[in-house]
Amino acid sequence: MVVLCAGLSVLWCVAPTLSPLAKVRGHLVRLVGCIGGLVTPLIATRTLHDLAINVAGLFSATAFVLTVSSLGSRAGKGLSTFSWLTLGLAFVNWLVWQTKILVQCLPAIQKLAFFAFLTWVVLVTLRVRQSATDA
Repeated sequence: MVVLCAGLSVLWCVAPTLSPLAKVRGHLVRLVGCIGGLVTPLIATRTLHDLAINVAGLFSATAFVLTVSSLGSRAGKGLSTFSWLTLGLAFVNWLVWQTKILVQCLPAIQKLAFFAFLTWVVLVTLRVRQSATDA
């Protein structure tokens, strides 16, 4: 979990290079993304599990939305669509966890959401790398 969060923190530091973000917006993506990454390991604790999910989710979702919305045409239609689908899956996962409606489906939803997010990370990383070689 710590390695995953460290990797995600790096992602949030480089993701703003994908688009011509305003300087403040780029710093905001880095800040909220890193906060989300730092809080995420607390999910493994008994006492802070629920709070950590909500706090890390809020900060990470904010970084995600700021990143996706700023990519614009540079993301391409496919990555843009997949990005919003990934966010939707994460939201469904959180909603099922909060409401306990269809809770029996939660393990499958979690796996699907995690796979989508992991795929999104790989795609964004490849796009960052491509942008670096194009520049």
